This record gives sequence, structure tokens and C-alpha cells, in this order.
Amino acid sequence: MKKICISLILVLLYSSLCFSEVPKWLVNLEKEFPTKNYISAVGSGNSEYEAKQDALTKLSSYFSVSVESKTNAHNSQTRNNSTYSTNSSIDQDTSIFTNSDLFTIHYTPSYFDKEKKKYSVCAYIGREEASDIINGQIAFLYSLYSHNIMFIEYETDDFRKILIMNDALYNSDRIFKLNEYLRFIDSERALYWDDYISQVNEVKNEMRQLKRNNPVSVFSTGDYSEQIKNIVSEILTENGYVIARNADYKINANTTSIISSQISKSHEIYSTTPSIYISLEDNSETISSCLLSSERISSYTKETLTGMALYALEDLLRNNLTQNLLR
Repeated sequence: MKKICISLILVLLYSSLCFSEVPKWLVNLEKEFPTKNYISAVGSGNSEYEAKQDALTKLSSYFSVSVESKTNAHNSQTRNNSTYSTNSSIDQDTSIFTNSDLFTIHYTPSYFDKEKKKYSVCAYIGREEASDIINGQIAFLYSLYSHNIMFIEYETDDFRKILIMNDALYNSDRIFKLNEYLRFIDSERALYWDDYISQVNEVKNEMRQLKRNNPVSVFSTGDYSEQIKNIVSEILTENGYVIARNADYKINANTTSIISSQISKSHEIYSTTPSIYISLEDNSETISSCLLSSERISSYTKETLTGMALYALEDLLRNNLTQNLLR
């Protein structure tokens, strides 16, 4: 019995020493996660969560992006004319998110330093795994671009060509950014896409020239007509379009913001649901159109409501004009 007790004590002592042993990645990160195969970073903090966040922040510096923790990543955006969603289901509980892509991140078990009373965690990305993810995303986005751009050879109208190019180039910035990441992770694989990206840049340059050669006129009717005309003109100019009087192509904006009122608890409340119908036309027909509507807004005074309605309309235009009308 005495021998059994001694054996158990020895086992417990051995287990304790094993669990308190400093992990190899904390002693020599390069040896445990060689740069050739991994991108890694060690973080520390007062809790395991803080240590993970610190590791993620350091890891993100490699890509100049922000980090975010999620269990299941689901991204959804809704437009007035169409709805689209992107779903990403990931095994790990944390990923690096940018406006265009994600990398799956792995973690080591945390280590607690009793003397410093700090937790440490290593976050790492496998280069091969990340390369496969990015390469797949570039291939998918470029296939969308190729599918859309092939219709341009059948179009004779310059402005309709611009719309096709806008649609094809919608994801071009994502392709460029993804290829930058791929070049950092797997430079040889990134070289494969260089010729394709050069083609995309050529189309962007051609579109800029078409915009300069095909000016548009802006007209506005209805509520806040002068302000809406100025906002639309400003957005178009920011996106490379040329504004001119009596141009062959015209953008017409008609704004509606009917104000209603009701009595509630001795207060009169004013409300409206501002909307704007915009069309792009040439001398013979409507090329494109969209209807943008805001949520219902309310205020105790008409003056405040007017300002809120105009702000809502400007927000609608800045977020939707080029995406919904000019694509």
C-alpha cells in the first residue's frame, strides 16, 4: 500500500511538472513554427482572452488589418433593388477579417506563468492553408469579372459599356488586395495572377477614358431638388464622371418626402418616409433606374425633420447611387 501511495505521489508530481513546463513555442517560436511554413505571433495578458487578443493584434500587423472574434461568420447586405448575402462557416472560433477576405487562425493551448501571473498564447496561420483560401477567392472573383466583361464586345453605346465595366470591376479592389496578401504568403503563386490583374487595370483605364469622353447632365425635381442635384453631381464627380449642361446622357432625380403629423401625449409629432427615384437616360430611352427609400423618421418639429430627411436622402445616395444606378 505504501508503495502504491508513493507511486501515485510521483505520478502527480510528474504531471504537475509536465503541465507547468514552458511550451516550446514560447522558448523558440521560429523552431516550433518556422517562418517558411507559418505566420505566427505570441500574445500575453491577464487572462487567456486578453492573450489571444494580443496575439491577434500582433498577427494582424503582418497584413495591416483588424481582427475580430466570431464563432460562425455570417455577412449579409441588403439593397433596395437586390439582396445578396455571404456566408462563412469556420471551424476555429477566431479569424482575421478585412473588408474583403478572411484567414483561418489556429491557437496553441494557453500557458500561465505563475511568477508573472500572465497568460501566453500563440496564434498562427499555415501558409499553405492561407494560400489555398486566398487563391480560391481570387479565382472565384476573377471568374465573375470574366463573365461580366465578355458582354462588352457586343455593346456599341459608350455609356452602356461603362455600366458593364462598373459591374465587372465591382470586385476589382478585392482582387488587388487579395493578391497583395497572396504575394506576402506565397509569392510564386501570386505571380500567376499578375497578367490577369494587368488586364483588369487596362479595363479600369479604358473606363476612366470613357467617363471623360461621355459627360452627363443632372436634373432634380421634387423636394430638396437643389440640394439633391448638388449631392448627385458631387458623387458622380468623385467617381470620375464629368458633369455638363445639355449632355446626351442625363440623370433625373425625383424626390418625395411627404410630411404627416399626429398628436401623441399632447405633443405633435411629424414624420416622413423620404424616397428618391433616379433614372439614367439618353436621348431615346431609359438606360437604368432605381428607387431608394429611407426608413420612416420622426421629430417634434418640422425644421428638424427636414434636416433629418435630407441627411437620410444623402446617406441613401452615397451608399447606393453608383452601385444601384450605374451598374
